[in-house]
Amino acid sequence: MNHPNLRINAIRERVLTLITRTSSKARIATVASAALICLAALASATTPASAQAINFGNINVCPPGTTTPAPCTANQTVTFTIPAGTTISSIPILTTGIPDLDFKAKADDTSTTLCTAKTYSSATTCTVEVTFAPIIPGARKGAVELLNGSGVVAMTYVYGTGVGPQVVFNPPALQTLAQLPSSLDNEVGKLTVDASGNIFILAYPNNIPEVIEFLAEDSYTTTKTLYTASSESNIPGSTMLLDGAGNIFLGGSLTNNSGAGIIELVAAKGYTAQSVGGAAVGDIGQSGAMAMDGSGNLFLLNANNLSVVNEILANGGYTTVKSIGSGFRFLADLALDADGNVFVADEIALKEIFAASGYTTVKILNENDRGVIAVDAADNVYPDGPPLDELTATSGYATEILLYNAPEYSRALVAADQLGNFYPQPVTSLVRLTRSQPPAFSFAATYEGGISSDSPQSTTLQNIGNATLTGTVAFTDTDFTLDAGSGTPPSSPSCGDSFSLAIDVECNLNIDFIPQSAGDLTASAVITDNSGVATQSIALSGTGIATTVLVSPPILDFGSILYTDTATQPLTITNAGATTLTIDPSSNGRGALITGNTCGAGIVAGKSCTLEVEFKPVELGLNHNTITIKTNAARNPTVAVRGTATGVASLSTAINFGTVKGRGNTETAFLGVLNSGVPGTVTVATETSATTFHVISNECTAGITAGNICGIGVEFAPVEANVPETAYLKLIPSTGPTQIIKMTGTLVP
Repeated sequence: MNHPNLRINAIRERVLTLITRTSSKARIATVASAALICLAALASATTPASAQAINFGNINVCPPGTTTPAPCTANQTVTFTIPAGTTISSIPILTTGIPDLDFKAKADDTSTTLCTAKTYSSATTCTVEVTFAPIIPGARKGAVELLNGSGVVAMTYVYGTGVGPQVVFNPPALQTLAQLPSSLDNEVGKLTVDASGNIFILAYPNNIPEVIEFLAEDSYTTTKTLYTASSESNIPGSTMLLDGAGNIFLGGSLTNNSGAGIIELVAAKGYTAQSVGGAAVGDIGQSGAMAMDGSGNLFLLNANNLSVVNEILANGGYTTVKSIGSGFRFLADLALDADGNVFVADEIALKEIFAASGYTTVKILNENDRGVIAVDAADNVYPDGPPLDELTATSGYATEILLYNAPEYSRALVAADQLGNFYPQPVTSLVRLTRSQPPAFSFAATYEGGISSDSPQSTTLQNIGNATLTGTVAFTDTDFTLDAGSGTPPSSPSCGDSFSLAIDVECNLNIDFIPQSAGDLTASAVITDNSGVATQSIALSGTGIATTVLVSPPILDFGSILYTDTATQPLTITNAGATTLTIDPSSNGRGALITGNTCGAGIVAGKSCTLEVEFKPVELGLNHNTITIKTNAARNPTVAVRGTATGVASLSTAINFGTVKGRGNTETAFLGVLNSGVPGTVTVATETSATTFHVISNECTAGITAGNICGIGVEFAPVEANVPETAYLKLIPSTGPTQIIKMTGTLVP
């Protein structure tokens, strides 16, 4: 029996019944209860908290071993009230359940009120000095606990925001992390990840909710069953999250019964279940979407009314329920950012409820009807897919970037981790769309001195942090080098050997394989940057093949020149063989012309000759051509000719109006004029002496900046029949050379 994916599917089904989605179809859960297990049978008290949560604010993420940019740390005091007779056995300081990561004990704390492991004979207060040193940008959640032998004596949430860049590599790599036991095939719904990368899944073997942990330290081969419900009926189990202490909160009814509410699995008590909020939460806890902020406040969709978003306040033991925002219809999903803003998806659009307004202001961000599973440190939003898309914050969520779409990836996303990785709903295995780890490139076997047929290979570096990313790229061997081409996607610039990426900006790292010797060759492209990781390496490999025909350089890169200009570079051919080498060079396009040749009838053994290659761009922007050198040897080398044409010019160099039927009739055409790489604002004037071709509009007089296009309208109004007409239009930019546009047309009776 397949089981729910734990999300109210109201948007897609347009009904107000709690609908659950299996791996293959949507169904209404109608499983009869074997035995009613009420939440009254569970422990009724939530984890005790000593005080309001403590917010450390915004602190910089500093590269390992550095103390800049300051401040890299912040210290605050957590105060606990200790009743007489209280025994404390340990005082863990946790980041999403993991000790001593972002939050840890202050070094050399000599406070006289320091909480210690002992039995307190009289009532008192004690303190814990906590240091916040974020290792990753974005929201960081933690907790300070006082434990005894049987569980939690007291607990205070701590939280803060890491400020810094964060690099990910696109496109993501689909990785299989672990095979699921056969009993869990198609039985897994929600999934969450802690600060160490341990994965927690919510599964339904035999129709009963179970929480199972897969340990990252054992490459996900070791599992622990943390919790098994006593029955399916009235037990929360359709959504799951982790708090700062690593406690697991379960919500949502599997059977559409009322009163399921929310339970907390307390990590320090062996994941013993206890109810959250009791009757105050009640039916609203049936929702299949839930999130928590750093203070422990819960946000969820109201299952009884899918136009309501509720906030349940941690202060007071989850007994206060508030409605936030308004104007929703058939809500389906929600997520939080580091500032506590709530992103929700309903049948109309993706919307944001702003924390700063007291959750009264709602803004439509993007009109789509998909769920939202994550918000990164740059406030980019990721819908649940497939495919994997990113709605960019810098575009006001108007731009949607496709990150990954492949036939083997056909499952909705159910989780994202702090490193920018995504987790599709498991079927028979745990899989991850990995962006936090650099790829490895293996190149095709290539002749010495040549460039491999699969060069360049590219990865896109993206800054998903909340500060500017700066870095450098260096190679450990000269067989591999950076390629200045645009790579994939072509809209992104090349990173170069040094780069600076503002928030949510990306660049392509394009790598060529040009073997300098024969044999198996390996190296690394080492990326050093100012993120919390500091250094990452791309493994490179390829095989060099010995040859007697050497060509230098393997790429003729002309850089940027004006559209109407030309440039020339030499190409050297060396005969490393024992007999005379003959050559027959040719070009595949008008942009690369062979204008000189010293090779004559052949190149004797051990000698070289030179070809002069002229780059004459035929269009604005990138121009790519290939020189092929046919020889009498076993190798016919090819050389890439690359360059970028800058300037302000029309995308077309001619306008053919064709035939115009009947005197008095006209034809109209429009020229698109592009500013390719010219700084400032450039205006474009026109000039023509023709009497039958007229400029009727010119947007370009207002000026265009780099990367933009303006339009010029031209009309053909012929007067003499059966006489082909030709005229010329001058485009005169305020910066750069004039362009001549040829215009032709004919009047027919």
